Order: sequence, then structure tokens, then C-alpha cells
Amino acid sequence: MEARMAQIDVGARGERTLTVGEKAHTILLTNRALAEAERALGKSVMQVARDGISERVSITDIAKLLQVGLDAARRDQGLPGRAMPPDDAWGILDVLGFGTVAGAVLEALSDVLFYNPEREDGGPPA
Repeated sequence: MEARMAQIDVGARGERTLTVGEKAHTILLTNRALAEAERALGKSVMQVARDGISERVSITDIAKLLQVGLDAARRDQGLPGRAMPPDDAWGILDVLGFGTVAGAVLEALSDVLFYNPEREDGGPPA
């Protein structure tokens, strides 16, 4: 018997789509995905967010968050397969460029970090 966690469609989730050619790549960041990214990066995602605000975020941080987000989206959709290899994330970065990818990743990160269940749209307080 296989145990499977229920898919959560609301809550602290940041989801964006990047399109390369005709292929859409969904990025999903959740608290669980962010914890995975922190372990891989060896630093807090709050530090990554601060670096993003001050325009000092590293390409390595963005690539790792992209990789984690792509893999979280794959798992969330129930798709089979291996963990997302780093080369897939780097390939998307190479095609779309740092600015486009960093913007999407940092927006998704912000959605999770500043999620507020008291607001209908889940965003931060006005």
C-alpha cells in the first residue's frame, strides 16, 4: 500500500510558470520546499529574500530555488520521475535569463513568506 499526502491547493504556496519554447515549467514553492532549499543552500530563505530586495541575490541561490520549485511542482502534480537535476534549472536560466527567472522565483518566494490566511487573496496585510 502506498501512502500519499493530500494535495493542498490553497495556503502558503507560491506558483509561477516559465515557458521555454512551447514547454511550460511550473515552479511551486511551499514551506516544505523552502526548508529543502535552506538545507541545500546552507542559509535561510529569509536571507535569500533580503538579498533579492537589495539586488544582491546570487545566481546559485536562484538556480537552487528554481530546481527545488520545479521538483515540488512535479511531486504536487503526482508526476512520476526522478528528482529534478540541477542541469534542468541551469538550462532554463540559460534560455530565459537571470532577470526573468529571478523575478518569477522571488515572487513565488514572497507569496510563501508573506502568506496571510486572514486575507482573501492570501497576501500580506494592506
